[in-house]
Amino acid sequence: MKSSGWVVAAGVAVVVGAAGLSVAGPVVSDVRLVPRAASRTVDIYYKLTGEQAYITVAIETNALTAPAWQGVKIPDARVTRLSGDVARLTAADAVNDKHIVWNAGEDWPDVEIGEARARVTAWAAGYPPPYLVFDLGGDYQGGDYFTQHTITALGYPSAEALPHGGLTNDIYRSCLLVLRRIEAGAFMMGPRSANWGATTMRICTG
Repeated sequence: MKSSGWVVAAGVAVVVGAAGLSVAGPVVSDVRLVPRAASRTVDIYYKLTGEQAYITVAIETNALTAPAWQGVKIPDARVTRLSGDVARLTAADAVNDKHIVWNAGEDWPDVEIGEARARVTAWAAGYPPPYLVFDLGGDYQGGDYFTQHTITALGYPSAEALPHGGLTNDIYRSCLLVLRRIEAGAFMMGPRSANWGATTMRICTG
């Protein structure tokens, strides 16, 4: 059953810094989710101040039969048809709103949503989302590859949030390169036995 209308709750803003914690830097505020009339398209507005940041968005819903807000997060795989000021590194602007468009009709067809809110997260430029996708096609205009080829990086909070149906799409084997962040720490590499010792690899940041 398709939804005939949404009840919109106040949006949520989150900032993630270099340690994965809320810190000073980019600041998200005034998050608003605005469903278009007689449409399954949703506009999400927010303000970004302080510093540039990678922007990701999640949608939380409420049960149709429960009047109290429960904040059930829609799976990332159902919120992938996004455009506008999202995923890419976005410049701060204290005056003008940022704008995201979500094609909910394509992502979640025939599902009735009684109440919803947007959760917009700003990831500091030095600590991007866990998944970065590089468009190897870029904006190639001919001539020297390294000076006239722009590679765009897009950030996503999870593998499920990747567009085009996720990693199983062949586009991620040709045009789009996916990188996953590995947190600082140490891990064992190679087998451990009486004759051979395992090698400890340490990953550092900074």
